[in-house]
Amino acid sequence: MRSSAGLLSLTERVHSREVAEALQLLIEYDREPPFDSGSFPKADPRIRRLARKMVLGDRPVRAAATFGREMMRARFRRARGAGVTPQGLSR
Repeated sequence: MRSSAGLLSLTERVHSREVAEALQLLIEYDREPPFDSGSFPKADPRIRRLARKMVLGDRPVRAAATFGREMMRARFRRARGAGVTPQGLSR
C-alpha cells in the first residue's frame, strides 16, 4: 500500500469514509485509490461539497476574497522585485 493510500485509510478510521474521500479528492490521488473519488468528475456531489468546505471553510465568499487579496499582494511583490511599478512602468 502506498503512503497516500495508507494516509487515506487512517483518515477513514479516525474521522470517516466521507472525510477520507474528500481528502482523496483534494490531493487528486487516483493511482491505487482505496475510494473512487480521486477527481472531481468521479467524486460524488456530497464529497465535492465536503472537499470545497475543507478548503474554503464555512465562509467561502470570505475565503475567496482573502485568497484573491493574497494573490494580488504576491503579484505586486513579484512585480516590485522585478523593478516594475503597478502602472507597468520601470523604475
